[in-house]
Amino acid sequence: MASWITVPSRRLYCKFKRHAKHHQQDQLILSSKPSKPPSRPQDNLFHPLSSRSSSSSSLDMPLTNLPYTVFSEIVSYLSVTDVLICKRISTDISKVLNGSELSISLISLHYPRSLEGRTLRRYIQNEDNDALDAVDWAAVFAVLARRYVHLESATPWRKEEVKVFNSPALRGVTPWNKFLRMNQSTSMFHYWDPVWTYSPAQGVLVYPAEDDGNSRLVYRLRDSGTGMEFTVPFETVGKVIRRIRLSHGILIFEWCEERGYLSLNERETAHRHFITAYDVCRTPPGCSWAGIMPARSDHGRRQTSSWSVTFRSEWKMHSVGLPLSHRDRFFSTHNRTHYAVYIWQPTRSPWAEHGPLQQLIIWEIGDPLAYRPSLDPSGTTAPDPAAAAAAPAPAPGPRIIQRLVNQELSNRGILRRNSPCLRALALDDDTWDAATQSACGHVFFHEEEHHWSAGPHSSEHTPRQHHVLSTGMPLLSDGPVWADECGGSNRLQFCRIGPRKIHKRDRIAFNLIQTSIEMETWPGRAPCWRHDDFPFLTLSAVYDAEAGVRFSARRCFMMELLSVHTKPQLCVKGVDVALVDDSSSSSGGSSSEREPGQPSHRTLPRPLDSAKTKRRRRRTRSLGGPYGKELHFKDSLWDDMMGKGYMCGDERWLVWENRNGDVTILSF
Repeated sequence: MASWITVPSRRLYCKFKRHAKHHQQDQLILSSKPSKPPSRPQDNLFHPLSSRSSSSSSLDMPLTNLPYTVFSEIVSYLSVTDVLICKRISTDISKVLNGSELSISLISLHYPRSLEGRTLRRYIQNEDNDALDAVDWAAVFAVLARRYVHLESATPWRKEEVKVFNSPALRGVTPWNKFLRMNQSTSMFHYWDPVWTYSPAQGVLVYPAEDDGNSRLVYRLRDSGTGMEFTVPFETVGKVIRRIRLSHGILIFEWCEERGYLSLNERETAHRHFITAYDVCRTPPGCSWAGIMPARSDHGRRQTSSWSVTFRSEWKMHSVGLPLSHRDRFFSTHNRTHYAVYIWQPTRSPWAEHGPLQQLIIWEIGDPLAYRPSLDPSGTTAPDPAAAAAAPAPAPGPRIIQRLVNQELSNRGILRRNSPCLRALALDDDTWDAATQSACGHVFFHEEEHHWSAGPHSSEHTPRQHHVLSTGMPLLSDGPVWADECGGSNRLQFCRIGPRKIHKRDRIAFNLIQTSIEMETWPGRAPCWRHDDFPFLTLSAVYDAEAGVRFSARRCFMMELLSVHTKPQLCVKGVDVALVDDSSSSSGGSSSEREPGQPSHRTLPRPLDSAKTKRRRRRTRSLGGPYGKELHFKDSLWDDMMGKGYMCGDERWLVWENRNGDVTILSF
């Protein structure tokens, strides 16, 4: 007895048949006169039929011989799971479904915003045919299917732990002495910075480890994709590590000398603080696949990639130094070209007639420079500032371009005196104007205050709910100052959750998706994600804006006191809806759709999206909000992940620190 699988199409009723007796290999058969289809074929893609009519049509032909556009249109009606299941029907069907062009079309249809989908689109736009031919796109499609199946079920595919060395040389910057309190119950509001750093863009983890054979502290770089580890050439002997951060391909170590050199009073001694920067890049430089694309087995051996960590420059954070105590605090940030630090020091006068000393210092990182001020305390070999200023071209190495103290910060509305509420410092992604060879952009102060806030650093006048504020100021000029706040009004009302509306005219001038991503990730926008489900407080959030995937961890200790059924929530959004235009998600387009002067790109046929899928997406948006339906992880993951109240990652990995101090990596 023959078995049939029916697939609805617009004008064809296609049948997959397995000929066990009449053919040595299984074939896909298309019948021009099919039997009566099921009553609702759109709801039943796989419909078993007991038998086939004895009369065989002369127009029967292998379905694999159909034109590509027709065949891809038929396959587009199948779900991702059904496509993978159909590969097991026969060898011929598996060969066709594993074809590169069909896999590329399926990736563009189902996962246009994934990292692999964006990389595919870049290959096509750049006409990089060698890269397109070298990648096993069937394996890429299978990896994406596995990833989003686990994301849609909020279950990790794999979990691994990385052992972190707990060394006494790791002394982070103390957070504000501020917490949440209600009815004599307290909860943490600020957490310590982790002793490790992770770059989602590069998929790289840098963490402290124990050197083999001794108890010496070293830093290792771990590739999350391959699991390979490399030693970072940063010497830790005689140093106290305050903070570490990897961003925009630059690894920053903020550290101080183990021994103080200047006595401030009877109890405190100043320690010289330095910043050491390294360039982190994948080698060889021409490795365009970025370590995320599997190679075809018949395309030869792919060049193995590695990581290079090279010294870039070093400079002194503070002219005098900071005491290694729990009273002095500093916040910092950096991008590819600039580094900014905000330093808050309490008054050390016994009469406290002066307020805290606050200053903002901005450096231009500049080109690499071999000079290390930590090895030259007297400064005898330091570059001459006068000669550098008289040079026609900018001298290599870091230099200060802006320094603001109490009065200047007060004029910009940033001075907070004894009630500091700064949470983070941020920079624009691009703060360098290549045309003028000068700095541009802004530095942003992210501040917040909560209604239940208490502690020595808490404000005397707390807001009615949860107030967040982003204040931006230019790197060089005096103004104007940018400010965006949320939750500060007397009404119990917050901002609209989700992407902000884009005017229709912007669709013509800009790419819709890219504009939405920039608006969502711009640091000038107030960090409203902290109270997106008030009275719950979002402790940490991961937003892969280009992929449209959002992770969040939130809790409400007030409701936890009132009911044992209220538990912290670890959830994911954005995996069940593709917020992408049909025009932007296609892998190619006809020449008539290109703008004048644009080069022609390699065009691949793309199957059309079905009306059923479009209706499902609209329904998901209406029920789950602008980011789609919210999916919750198991409650047991919360105690394991919220060791530091911090997590990071992207659509591929979720990284956090557990209560034992080790790094946990969830792979999807």
